[in-house]
Amino acid sequence: MKTKLMILLGTMLLASCAGTGDDDPFASAWQDFSEGQYAKAHEEFITLITVSEPDAYVGLGWTTMKMDSLNAADRYFGLSVVDNSLPGYAGWAILGWIRGDFAQGIIRAQYVIDHAPDFNFEFDRTVTEKTMLLVQSYGYYYMGDFTQCAAKVILLDSTYTGGTNAQALLTKLNELNVIQ
Repeated sequence: MKTKLMILLGTMLLASCAGTGDDDPFASAWQDFSEGQYAKAHEEFITLITVSEPDAYVGLGWTTMKMDSLNAADRYFGLSVVDNSLPGYAGWAILGWIRGDFAQGIIRAQYVIDHAPDFNFEFDRTVTEKTMLLVQSYGYYYMGDFTQCAAKVILLDSTYTGGTNAQALLTKLNELNVIQ
């Protein structure tokens, strides 16, 4: 009987300890982000800065960008990429496009493409490697490099036949645009 009691107590102790190390402190914040509850997600990410700064800064960057606080998003993304965070670089690339900092958007998007050719942002599945190519395409277009723009557009749509014609490129880019 004593042995059975010890086994039962030991099992209960192991069960009570199991999972405490597996809990993701960011799960709730990312859930709120995914549901469009950006203010709530922002508050949660702020409290997580002491847990894991780069991860919290990635969340803050995405959240503040969605809340149209672009200067704050730029600052947070800058802090997040210390660990070469691909979601941080992806957000920073999109932010570059939004702000008209096309050269930086191109560079940051290329970093994501180079390190994850099949990139897909876990908390916003619309952000993929194709989004990074689109950031680059628009960047090249607005910088007047229609040859590079066309090359990126062809990667997005192999049926594109407009060459380097500026109007054809812009029309195709606007058709392909999925950036929100």
